[in-house]
Amino acid sequence: VFRNVFSSPNGALPVAELSSDLEVLKILREREGLKSTLKKYERHVAEIQGNLKVLTAERDKIAKLYERAQEEISRLRQEFIKCPRTPKSTVTAQAMLRHVETERDTALSDFRRMTTERDSLREQLKISQETAFSEKAHLQQRIEELETTIQNLDSERLEQMSKMALMKENIDSLETEMKILARRALDSENELSHQKAEYASLSVLNEETEQSLSETQRSLIKKKYEMQLSEEKIRLLGEKIDNFSKQSLLQQEKICALKETVVRLGKEKETLQECVEEEREKIVTFEENLTIKEKTISDFKTLIAELEHSTKKSAEALCISEKDITSLRQQLQDTNRELAETNKNRESLAQENDRLQEHLSNIEEENQALYKKIAKYQNELDDMKLKAQDSNTHIVRLKGELKSKERENCELLENYHQAREQGESWEAKCHQAETDCSSVRLTLISAESENRRLKEKMKSLETEIEQHLATEEAYQSQISTLHKSLVKMEGELKIIHQERVSILANLTSTQERCAKLDAGKELLNQQLTSTAEKGGCCVLSEKLTLQDFTLNTEKSGLKITDCFLNRGLGFYIQSLSK
Repeated sequence: VFRNVFSSPNGALPVAELSSDLEVLKILREREGLKSTLKKYERHVAEIQGNLKVLTAERDKIAKLYERAQEEISRLRQEFIKCPRTPKSTVTAQAMLRHVETERDTALSDFRRMTTERDSLREQLKISQETAFSEKAHLQQRIEELETTIQNLDSERLEQMSKMALMKENIDSLETEMKILARRALDSENELSHQKAEYASLSVLNEETEQSLSETQRSLIKKKYEMQLSEEKIRLLGEKIDNFSKQSLLQQEKICALKETVVRLGKEKETLQECVEEEREKIVTFEENLTIKEKTISDFKTLIAELEHSTKKSAEALCISEKDITSLRQQLQDTNRELAETNKNRESLAQENDRLQEHLSNIEEENQALYKKIAKYQNELDDMKLKAQDSNTHIVRLKGELKSKERENCELLENYHQAREQGESWEAKCHQAETDCSSVRLTLISAESENRRLKEKMKSLETEIEQHLATEEAYQSQISTLHKSLVKMEGELKIIHQERVSILANLTSTQERCAKLDAGKELLNQQLTSTAEKGGCCVLSEKLTLQDFTLNTEKSGLKITDCFLNRGLGFYIQSLSK
């Protein structure tokens, strides 16, 4: 929502300024219209006062004429009394008296009517003056209120401009933070891909070791099969030996002493050969273990260096994420403050809306009063028309008054239309204020949603920090275990070196013994060649014994190789599990 609102700041701000300027222009026009209506009411009051002055002057004239008529009547009565009474004169006098009395009655009725009109006009003047003063005060108060509203609107516009600038800055900072977080996510993805590649290489090594193990197992199976074949051959040869032994029982008695010595020397030689082969196999296995362990040590060292580098990176990422968390908390506090300010503005707008509705009700009451005045003036016009029909002498003046009153009625109608238009404008303003309230509510909802999004982001960052801490602890534990395993491997290497030295010493001693045995064997061969013609079976028996010894040595060597292979497999599996 914030992004949509502030994506075009150059477009949104002029719209708000234009709307506020239009409102100010409307208020200024209304103030000018109210001032013009005040001037019209003042002119109307001045015209009524002029009409009063004219009526008072006419009343004075009529009073003077009435006094003159009374003087003439009294004079005529005296003359009538003084003059002699004749029938004609009496008739004429009576006719004159009647005419004069009728004129007097008409004059009295006109005078009374004029007094009543004067009183009514005075009352109307008082009422119009009171209404004019009250309307003038009300309009002045309204002008002051409009000026205060203009000032408030200007201050609110400035506040909204400042708020818009602050919100722009906040949005820019949030966008930069989002870019930083995206970069961090890319870095973490790259680290994960690197770790996956390492795991893939380790799995390839594991597969290769499994293949080598399977090949060794196949070779062991082949050797076992060969051993079985050799055992079958030995069994067949044993049967042949039994047959030959039955034939050579007599000859064995003669050669028992030599045979015993040969057997003893052969046994010693075989034992020495077995020892030599065992030591050689041990040396080979130890050398293989040494190469494997050196490779594993180098791999562990590289892993330790990579893990230390990753721990440093994770520590840097933790520091950066903590800084981000502090900045996000500050932003949360700022947004909460802005929400409180917007709530206050919403309350003030609601109060202003209530005040405008009250003002609308007052304007409607004023309109009703104006309707009543118009009806009253129409009734007065009807009365004046009836009076114009009665009075023939003041037709011209009454026509002028009627024209003036018709003008006043037109002006009142215009004022009524203006007041109605003003009421409609106030209703439009109320609707606009309601729309502003709804827009403020929408901004509040958007701000609350943004606050929730920031809180969710905070939670996700905290979970990521916890994950980084857990991974760091796991890496530290792995490093400690690797250090321990390295120490153990170094100890084992030292032991293996010592065993190698001892095995080499044993090999030298066994080689010396073998040389001695070879010398003894040559002597025995020389002795046996002399007796070869006598006992061919003895040679076969010696060959069989030698084959038995070789088979036994091969079996023992195979067992030793099985043991070393099992140990190497167990050690390699332990290193892989670590």
